[in-house]
Amino acid sequence: MPVPRSILGTQGATDMDLEVVAGAWPDDVRGHYVVSASDQRTRPRHAFFGDGIIARMPLRPDPGGRFPWRARVIDTPSVRLRGKRPDLFTAGPVGTDSPWGFVNAANTAPLPWGDRLFATWDAGRPVEVDPVTLEFVAEVGHRDDWRPAMDHAVLPLVSTTAHPVVDPERGCLWSVSRDVLTGAVSVIRYDGTGTRVHRWEVEDAALPQATHTITQTRDWLVLADTAYRIEVEEIFGGDRTAPNNPDGPVLLIRKDDLLPGRSTVACTVFRLAPEVNHFYARYDDSDGVEVVMEHGEGVDIGMYLREDDVDVYGRPIDPALRGMYCHGMAPALTTVLRFDPETGRITERARARDPERWWQAELSAIDWSIEGQTAPTRHHLVYLGFHPEAVNWRAMRNYAGRVDPALFPPEETPAVLVSHDREDLKALS
Repeated sequence: MPVPRSILGTQGATDMDLEVVAGAWPDDVRGHYVVSASDQRTRPRHAFFGDGIIARMPLRPDPGGRFPWRARVIDTPSVRLRGKRPDLFTAGPVGTDSPWGFVNAANTAPLPWGDRLFATWDAGRPVEVDPVTLEFVAEVGHRDDWRPAMDHAVLPLVSTTAHPVVDPERGCLWSVSRDVLTGAVSVIRYDGTGTRVHRWEVEDAALPQATHTITQTRDWLVLADTAYRIEVEEIFGGDRTAPNNPDGPVLLIRKDDLLPGRSTVACTVFRLAPEVNHFYARYDDSDGVEVVMEHGEGVDIGMYLREDDVDVYGRPIDPALRGMYCHGMAPALTTVLRFDPETGRITERARARDPERWWQAELSAIDWSIEGQTAPTRHHLVYLGFHPEAVNWRAMRNYAGRVDPALFPPEETPAVLVSHDREDLKALS
């Protein structure tokens, strides 16, 4: 099917009462479904950068047999200031600026921590929300501890990760802070209370593009340079002309080295290709540091679609897709890699690459329980399919020599949900 136009509409946060219209709802499902989204009413040029919406739906019906879907725009300081003075907020290709600083969109991923709930983003501190009312509680930590990129006292630009991790044994949240100019990176630890976080600068290491994801084992934090590149020319109104780096560093940091009273920490540096976006470690590291890597080969989510773009067949881009990111230009690649901090060696244990499965979605589904993290058995991936209407020629130009148009399917292909065996990545269903 084509890219759904509804996801780029401007209806905002809408409450709905849903009901099962076919089949039967399973009796043993419990809990709530929580999802983050970008408010398209406040998006700038790129659809990813609208204010954060968080929505919740119980997985048991109410007495009337309905499932109440409740969505709210998170009432962050950014949202409040924009509500007072919308004329002072300026949309750009990589976010929204104002005299107070940059908008913290907090729109990428909900993060549960016990009975608490956080919303995250790549360019702002994690935001805590009330898990029942979805009301804003606070941004995590004092601005100075995160070392913001610019001296904005109210809305600091903090380059961080959209996927921090909660440590089930140390009872803390691990995140990062990254210098957008040099790529220098720091580890952040939030202990769950108070207004401060702890920060350690990582010695002799940099993540030159972004750090969209971090992951952990019992003893190690794993950081990697991820495939999203800020281009200065584009920020100042020019065309995006440079592709993402074809490879990048992976940093392993021993948790026991993150000591109170110290301000720096050492790491082991590896080099990995092709580039990655999301990755997930097995928590049990008694047999080594093992990570599922979802590679971002042929994917440039920083490249957004414009009304004057043409697609891979030379057709004008549908104006309804303005702001959507350029879709994948290569089949998906997923690996299971083992990292040896003693030797600096990477060993590939498994690989999944099927030319009929066209690029992964931007998030997978895994079991986040301590049991599921320690001994995972499945890795679920949505392959979004080949969508030529959402691949523009500007991206094809930038990735000439790195993507092969001869591999393009003859026509659009559907999305597929695949459950992989966690050990060998064979497709189970």
